[in-house]
Amino acid sequence: MKVALASYEITLDIFNWAQHVLPDTSDEARLIRGGLSVPEKNITIIPSSVEKWVGEAYTKLFFKKYGVKDFILNVGHIGIERRNA
Repeated sequence: MKVALASYEITLDIFNWAQHVLPDTSDEARLIRGGLSVPEKNITIIPSSVEKWVGEAYTKLFFKKYGVKDFILNVGHIGIERRNA
């Protein structure tokens, strides 16, 4: 239980420090809003893609819209390492 709580606290800290959160689905956005109390105004859904050109286009559009060039795109779990049985 301590590991799960620590993982949640780390995740909560990261979301509280973030200026903006970019989930790739509306379901994920709903979880972030409800489970981590991130305000809707700080969430924008940006669908992910595996095609390189799409990523480059999103980077340019993201910079144009938000003025942020260097950003972290996380497509996995942030927190304590998961141990699947």
